[in-house]
Amino acid sequence: MTHPPGTVVYDKNHPFLARLVERRRLSKPGSEKDTQHFVVDVSGSGLTYKCGDSLGIYAANDAAQVDAVIQGLGLEGDEPVTPPKATETCSLREALLTRFSLAQPTKKTLQAFHDHTTGADERAHLHNLLHNTAPAELQEYLEQREYIDLIEEYPGARFGAQAFIELLRKLQPRLYSIASSPVVHPYHIHLTVAVVRYETNGRARLGVCSTHLGERVPLHEPVLPVFLSNSHFGLPEDGARDIILVGPGTGIAPFRAFAQERVAQGAAGRMWVLVLETLEHARRRGARIYCELVGYASTCDAYHITSPDPGGAGLAKALRKALKDARLEPQQIDYINAHGTSTPYNDKFETMAVKSVFGDYAPKIPMSSTKSMTGHLLGAAGGIEAAICVKAIETGEVPPTINLEEPDLPDCDLDYVPNVKRTHKVQAALSSNLGFGGHNAVVVFKAL
Repeated sequence: MTHPPGTVVYDKNHPFLARLVERRRLSKPGSEKDTQHFVVDVSGSGLTYKCGDSLGIYAANDAAQVDAVIQGLGLEGDEPVTPPKATETCSLREALLTRFSLAQPTKKTLQAFHDHTTGADERAHLHNLLHNTAPAELQEYLEQREYIDLIEEYPGARFGAQAFIELLRKLQPRLYSIASSPVVHPYHIHLTVAVVRYETNGRARLGVCSTHLGERVPLHEPVLPVFLSNSHFGLPEDGARDIILVGPGTGIAPFRAFAQERVAQGAAGRMWVLVLETLEHARRRGARIYCELVGYASTCDAYHITSPDPGGAGLAKALRKALKDARLEPQQIDYINAHGTSTPYNDKFETMAVKSVFGDYAPKIPMSSTKSMTGHLLGAAGGIEAAICVKAIETGEVPPTINLEEPDLPDCDLDYVPNVKRTHKVQAALSSNLGFGGHNAVVVFKAL
C-alpha cells in the first residue's frame, strides 16, 4: 500500500498515541473473573480496521513493581542505560517501566545471579540449582518466579543498571481481538478484556497489559501506544451466508464485532454462537435453552505427537470420566459425534475405545463423523461438533457420515450412520475430540 508524501503511517514500530475513553466492568459484583469493556479513540490516526482484526497495545509495567526492583538492586532509578539496538540512552526507571519484561527469568538469569553474588551460601545454592536439579524441576522453579523474587532471594547479587537490563527480555505488545464494527464505530475500537490477576510463589501477580488497561491508563489522555494487526479471520462476503461462530482462544470479542456489523448492514444470513451459562442465569434472562452440558473430561496419553494410543486407552479413559461426571450410564447415550478423521489409525482406535466403554451397547448407538461434511476444522472442530450434538438433541435428527461406502471391516463395525441423516430421539449426546500430543476431550449434553 502506498501513502501520499508526508503522511504519517502508524504501525508496530511507530504506534499511535490513542485515548482510552471508556472503561466499564462487565462481570457482576463478587465474580472471581474481572472482564472489562474498553473503548479506544483512534481519531486522527488514519488507522482503519475490519472485523476480525486485533489491536496491538504497548503496555507499561506496574510502577510499584518497578520501584521494588530498583530498590532491591540498591540503585536509584535515574542511572542512564542504553537498551539493545537503541541509539539514545534513557533512565533505568523508564527502561523498566516501558521497555523490558520483569517476568520470565531463565536459566541464563540464574547463572548471572550466581556470577554476581557476593554471598558464598547464595552461590552454592544457585550452583546446585543450575547443575544438580532435574530440568523439569528447574523449569517449575523459574515459572514460579519473576525478577523481584530472585532479587529478594539472592540479595548478595549486585548488578549495575546496564548489566541488569541486558538480562531482561523486551516487553512485547499484546494483541486483543477487536469487539466492534468499523461500520458502526469507525474511529473507536472496542475491546473485551479479562483482567489477569494470579498468584505464584506466594506473591500476587498482574497481567501487564490487562491491568494496565484496567487500572493504570488515565482516561481521555493521548498516552496509549496502539497499532493494528490485520487478520484473515473475517465474515464471508455474502451477507446471506449462515455462519457458526467458533473461535478458540479469541473469546467473545470478535463475535460481538461480527454481530454488530451484520446487524448494521442488514445481512440476511443467520448466526449462531455456542453460549454456556448457569441454568439460573439463563432462566433469569429468558434465554432459549437448548440443553444442558452435564459432563466433561480430558486426558493425555502422550503416546505420539499425532497418533492415538493403540487400543484407544486414552480416549476410553476420557469417555469413562465424562460419563461419570455426567452421572449417566453408557446405555443412556443416544448419539456420539466421533472425532472421526477417516484415517486408519484414528477410526480403528476410536472404535476400539467406544467398544471398551459401551460394551454390548456400542453397536446400538448411532455414531457419525461430521468431519466428512465439514472437513477438519482444527481448533474450531470441537466447538462445531458440540453445537451439532446440541442440534441433534433439539431436532431429533442424527447427522450422517457421508461418502461412507466401504467401512474398514472388521475393525470399524459400528453404526456410523452412512450417507443419510436419521430421525432418532436424542436425550443425551456425546462429542469426542482428539488433539496433537495425545490430548483427548469429551463433552456430554443432555436434554432438560
